Amino acid sequence: MPAAAPPAPADRGDSLFVVEKGETLALIAERLAESDYIRSPTLLRIVARLRRTEGDFKVGWYRIPSGASTLRVHDLLVKGSQSLVKLTIPE
Repeated sequence: MPAAAPPAPADRGDSLFVVEKGETLALIAERLAESDYIRSPTLLRIVARLRRTEGDFKVGWYRIPSGASTLRVHDLLVKGSQSLVKLTIPE
């Protein structure tokens, strides 16, 4: 299940984006654009094709900096620079 939509870009600092197992590059790019992380899903797909990384996007939770370029977002998701979330379970 994809993550909930983040707040509007003007209100958003760094925020989390989830890449789910089995998601295609096209779907990831569309969700990034719909959530205002990138302007053009087509540009992300072109960058991935030129860099030959279409199948290299890693599953996980990512902290995407506010105002990050499409290239920066691409690099985050391909390198797998995931955000760790601390979880405490009471006994």
